[in-house]
Amino acid sequence: MVMIHRLSIVLSCCLLVACKPAWREEDKKMYLESCRETQTTVTMNETQHKAYCDCAMVEIMKHYPTIDEVIINKDSLQVEAALLHCQELATR
Repeated sequence: MVMIHRLSIVLSCCLLVACKPAWREEDKKMYLESCRETQTTVTMNETQHKAYCDCAMVEIMKHYPTIDEVIINKDSLQVEAALLHCQELATR
């Protein structure tokens, strides 16, 4: 009986880990396309613009487990400083 109980706990943990929300490849692609279309800065060329969007996506993914969380929290992004850092890196 103890063995069955332990097995059920292990399986439950595995399911929780497997069901953890995550960015799907489709979400990443959609974010990058959107970023590249909307980021219009005179001071960034195309290469810098791509570097900014790539960096921004990584930073946003650190703070939000899904793209839905980004959309819900779009007006209160926790990563503003990180995004400024990405902009600085991209324009060096």
